Amino acid sequence: MKEQKLLQVFGDIDDDLIEEATHRARPILLYRIGACAAALLLVAAIALLSFGKFTPLMSDPAVTTTVPVHHTATQQATTTKKLPEIAVIPHWEDKTLAERFPEATYGGNTYIVTNHTMDPQFVGQKIGSVTVHGEDVYTDTAHTTTAVLYAVKNIAQHCAVAVQYKDSNAYYSAIQSWYTPKTLGQFVEDLNLEHYLEVGAVYAENSHTPQDHLLSKQDVLRLLREDLSLPNVHDDRYWYKPVFSISVGIPVLGIENVSMAVTADGYLTTNLLRTGKAFFIGTERVEALLQELNITTTTRTTATDNSTTTSKPAVPPVISPPYIPE
Repeated sequence: MKEQKLLQVFGDIDDDLIEEATHRARPILLYRIGACAAALLLVAAIALLSFGKFTPLMSDPAVTTTVPVHHTATQQATTTKKLPEIAVIPHWEDKTLAERFPEATYGGNTYIVTNHTMDPQFVGQKIGSVTVHGEDVYTDTAHTTTAVLYAVKNIAQHCAVAVQYKDSNAYYSAIQSWYTPKTLGQFVEDLNLEHYLEVGAVYAENSHTPQDHLLSKQDVLRLLREDLSLPNVHDDRYWYKPVFSISVGIPVLGIENVSMAVTADGYLTTNLLRTGKAFFIGTERVEALLQELNITTTTRTTATDNSTTTSKPAVPPVISPPYIPE
């Protein structure tokens, strides 16, 4: 059908207008058709690439219909993160006796056995025998053996003992897991710090660089002896921020590089034997120590009315948020 007759079907249009419309409409129509076709081809191409599959126009069995796998594998490799290494639990046969049987309970005290073997010269009299337990986590098998507990010379039994397992000649150091002295004097006496304490470097506030030879063992002992009646007022809710700390240890028990510190608000603190201990020595004493050691800190102490007393300053209460019903 000619274009003139087609236009006449839709209405009576002047011949001149029909002729003019015929010459103008054709190139515009062809342009739109071409543009639409190009757009359709582009959309189809994008869709095919997105789905990763392509169907050939010719049914050639040799033509693959799947995007090569190496393209996807490369993308995955660039986004995969390396997971942290997981600590591997040693097998039963690879463990030491202390690792196989890590706890010993006697006389109401539970002792944590360490891998530190004690020199026999420090081992005292026999305390008693106990049955100790262990578990092979790989085979889910329970094990038991016997162990003999010995005192450590001149150290209180409720602080530490030496453990000797059956068929072994070694003495393993074992520490009472919840040792809490009532006073500074008891702490010094129970652990025989006069004899066994080892003193190392001093670290100023927020510094990881040791300042050697600032305090000797006698200096530290003098600080501890100043008032042996000071109560242990340690509170887990309170933040004891040190202005300087001393590296201390008890080598006979295998304890090394543990902090003994003083705080700006007047406390002497330590976690020797794993549990926290705090004794209020007063802010004036801390200030005198800082001047004696020529240590400059960003947090200076301020003497208070109770700086010369042995009582603990008020600990900031733990305030829970108010309960709001849902």
